[in-house]
Amino acid sequence: MSSTTEQQIRAEVYRSKLPALPGDRVFSGLDHTFTTTAWSIATWLFVMGAWQGFAAPLHLAIIATLFGCTVPLLGQSLLGKYFARWGVDVAYGARATFGPRGTKLIVGLFGIIPAWCWISIPAIMFGKAVNIILGARGITGFITNEFLWAVLCMALGLFITYKGPIWVKWSVRFATPVMLILIAIITWRMLTEWGLSNILAIRPEGLNPNPYISFIIAIEMAIGLGVSWLFQFACYGRICKSESGAFYGTFIGWGILWAVLAIPAMFVALVVGAEDIIQGLVIIGGGWVLLYLGLLVIANPSSLATNGYLIALTLRNFFPKVPWWATVGVSMIVLALVASEWAYNQFATFVIALATVLLSFAAVWVLDVLLKRFNVDIKELYDETSKGAYWYYGGINWWVLLAVAIGATISFLIWNPLTQTIHIEGIFRVLGGSIPGAAVAAVAYYIFYRLFLLPNKKGIPPIPRA
Repeated sequence: MSSTTEQQIRAEVYRSKLPALPGDRVFSGLDHTFTTTAWSIATWLFVMGAWQGFAAPLHLAIIATLFGCTVPLLGQSLLGKYFARWGVDVAYGARATFGPRGTKLIVGLFGIIPAWCWISIPAIMFGKAVNIILGARGITGFITNEFLWAVLCMALGLFITYKGPIWVKWSVRFATPVMLILIAIITWRMLTEWGLSNILAIRPEGLNPNPYISFIIAIEMAIGLGVSWLFQFACYGRICKSESGAFYGTFIGWGILWAVLAIPAMFVALVVGAEDIIQGLVIIGGGWVLLYLGLLVIANPSSLATNGYLIALTLRNFFPKVPWWATVGVSMIVLALVASEWAYNQFATFVIALATVLLSFAAVWVLDVLLKRFNVDIKELYDETSKGAYWYYGGINWWVLLAVAIGATISFLIWNPLTQTIHIEGIFRVLGGSIPGAAVAAVAYYIFYRLFLLPNKKGIPPIPRA
């Protein structure tokens, strides 16, 4: 086979339903860690860190972030191992748990739509940062329009997406060190100008009049961030060279490093008393503000591209006859979210609502993978007929949906994340809202699995042996 043909096949693997074979695995554990780190730190780390600093004093904000971003992710990272083992995209790998129609429903509603909200945020911040940079240089007029620059950021990020994961890999190898430099500079400036003891003494406004309740809400926000990766383990995990690289790359990049590197943004929010990180950087920046914002601008398109690839690959697998350029380009509809700035302005509500539902999905999905001991029948994953082993009931594993519905209901009975109204304060003060719901969802699914799925061999085919 010629090298040109091999390159064409590999390109199609990266853009379609074809499983990634060993020769297609281009990500080392370090590449995967760089990608997951860049995925979070270019924008979301700063936004979430600022909200955490607005919600709780520094020591409590750090605890909330470390707990919320690492504990839920530890179990979810097993999905990275799962997708690295089988080399399939989430559009196919998730069928073993959700069924083919269930996968389209669940991943579409809770994976793609939230991902569009996520990628609107780097574009918005790109536009705001460039606007301030140009204004500081005395430039005025249409060229300073924030939306114009947000469109450019979207175009750059989606161009990287269109070129595929190798371009993403090299873009994040450049963007990650840039963001680490920015974080290091902000840390140094905050500690030398304001001092750690002074920052520790600040008591923020908080998200609730009761400081302890505000701390619990901060944990819920961090959990929402921690479970927002749920449907994203496959797109890069499947091209990891090892299962351990996929597991540790996600846990370190999306969990530990994310939580630690968010601390400088907490510094900023505590000092300025605002959750808007761009505003905070301007206030504390002084003569350094252009450097801060310039470094942020450099990295945002790469951050956008990492999520853009997830969306495009999933859509391509849902609709295989649609060309790659179209599944990439459809994400330009995000410009409507950019124009409204909804996800940026309502960030706390957005991620808290995600925690309420997605933590239950995560608990059920990981439990199903563990019950099946990471085993799947690859051939059956691609069978979308009623005779397929993963057809369940009409193409949907309704027991998953029922378990998640029960879990989410429990969470909403404890508190309403949309209005932040607490209904059962005794439970919320100890466990929050999403954790009890997820625990109930997992128990419910285990019962359903034992009573209905296992006896009838629904979604549990004999695994072929080599």
